[in-house]
Amino acid sequence: MGDPRGGADAHVRRSRAPVRFRPVARWELSAATHLAPLRRDVRSAIAGAASGGAPARRLVDDVALVATELATNALRHVGPPAVVELREHRGAFLVDVADGAPTRPPVVAGRRDTGAGGFGLMITGELADAVGWYATRTTKHVWAVLLA
Repeated sequence: MGDPRGGADAHVRRSRAPVRFRPVARWELSAATHLAPLRRDVRSAIAGAASGGAPARRLVDDVALVATELATNALRHVGPPAVVELREHRGAFLVDVADGAPTRPPVVAGRRDTGAGGFGLMITGELADAVGWYATRTTKHVWAVLLA
């Protein structure tokens, strides 16, 4: 991702999500009221899915935060439904959030006033080891990989 701290919006790298990750859980969100339960459910799913022992608390928290930030973006900028998928591979996690706007690429917010929002992709970029997006004919997917 580009660095939006200089003021200008930046774009997320367009690329397919890595395929080596196995599905763990899937949620379809129709409202912002589903975000808090999503964060709780992601934490539970990670605890039950991690191969190679329990993941570090930092990883669990980061994956849950990334999932809710990307889902928030989908709901706020596109509208429901937002589909969140959690996948795992050797203790690393992939979060994939799909929405119904395949022609609208995700944009990392540039400089914003405090409280103006728009930092979900910036937070994701800081926490994730890789971030990207791709589109099908009907769906846009924004994904992030967080390593153990």
